[in-house]
Amino acid sequence: QLLKQYLIENRNLVCLDLNDNALDQSSFEELIVPLASHPLLFLLDIGGNWIGNECFVMFLERLHQQKNKTLRYLMLGKNGLDDRSAIELAKYLDYNSNLYSLKIASEEISEKGTQVLTQAVARHPSLANFEFSTCLTFQPLLIEEMIRKNPRLKSLILGHNMIVSKVAATLIRAIPENGSLAELSFHHNHIGSEEREIFDDFLNALLENKTLRH
Repeated sequence: QLLKQYLIENRNLVCLDLNDNALDQSSFEELIVPLASHPLLFLLDIGGNWIGNECFVMFLERLHQQKNKTLRYLMLGKNGLDDRSAIELAKYLDYNSNLYSLKIASEEISEKGTQVLTQAVARHPSLANFEFSTCLTFQPLLIEEMIRKNPRLKSLILGHNMIVSKVAATLIRAIPENGSLAELSFHHNHIGSEEREIFDDFLNALLENKTLRH
């Protein structure tokens, strides 16, 4: 209740970090209207709260109803989200052309949700930073297509996805068609776990690349 009142009264707030604050569904429901209707809030981190699909979808629907295009940075993770949330999030991406950074981690999104979401990222006009980590089912072909089709993407974080050297090399070789990707992270994956020849091909892909900076 106190946080809800604070959001209602403080209309100058621009950033709100609620990461790992043990917000359950009922707690977050109280915040949906003041968050979605806030006139200046452009950064929201709600990771690590396990708010659930139903509550998150309600939030996205309210953002639509309020015609909210103010959010530019949205961080999610450990909220128990699955394909339903991914599909609704893709719709919001299509609506909010101002979103600049999106982080998704430790969610239960399958191939269906990944496809819809990565296609929305690929066609987004301004999304430059995208993290898609600890996925239920990592789909390298969908990620490769997203890299090729989004020339605005500058940073892509793919941690904890059990990516092997062969997949990593393929993703790196898709970057020239993107033209802008400068940061690509494969932290905590399985690169180097295959035969030396395959790992060498990954290293060659890195050497061939002229755009990556990180």
